[in-house]
Amino acid sequence: MSRRSKSSRSRRTGKVVDKWYTKSIYNILTPVDLLGTSEKPIAETVTDDPKKLIGRTVSVPMSDISPKFIIRSHVMVTFQITEVQGNNAKTRFKGHYYKSDYLRFLVKRRSTRIDSISNVRTKDGVPLRISVSAFTYRRILTSQKKGVSRLILDIVKEESEKYTFHRFVEHFLTGELAKKIRNEASKKIVPLKQVEVHKSKVLIPLDAYLKQMQAAATAQ
Repeated sequence: MSRRSKSSRSRRTGKVVDKWYTKSIYNILTPVDLLGTSEKPIAETVTDDPKKLIGRTVSVPMSDISPKFIIRSHVMVTFQITEVQGNNAKTRFKGHYYKSDYLRFLVKRRSTRIDSISNVRTKDGVPLRISVSAFTYRRILTSQKKGVSRLILDIVKEESEKYTFHRFVEHFLTGELAKKIRNEASKKIVPLKQVEVHKSKVLIPLDAYLKQMQAAATAQ
């Protein structure tokens, strides 16, 4: 018998532990009091050590959070796991983005797209980066484009400072912030066909976020 055959037999007779059986399933929950919902399971994940889940992210359509957001299924919301209790993984809002095919659909010929990126802080001090795109009915002048861009920056900054973190997130996820920008720009500068807050990102790192939450809990 060849050396290779002996080796194969020893591997077959040896005990092999399937790593899958050492892992447990954990429910990933939405953050408390976001978008008017309590903690709700939105996905599942597996691990052999719950500590490995901290920092892991998951993105789901906004319609998975609540059926009332079915018309915003093109919005992908990203959550990041912050702690594990039993078989439940708690999360924070990490950011959102639009599905690429939806954004491509908005771009039309003989129109102007105006892009704006803002770094802002909410009323309670959480830093975010907000990306907004505005679309016109027709091509516009460079001066009008610059005016709309400045207006977007001003409104995003003003609105972020008016709301606490979760309220501001709700403000742009539900389309209210985009509606305000569209109305203001259409009245003051040029009619806009559509405005979309198509991307956001929380800029505070997870470790700093956890310290902030711990400090807030201690203060209470």
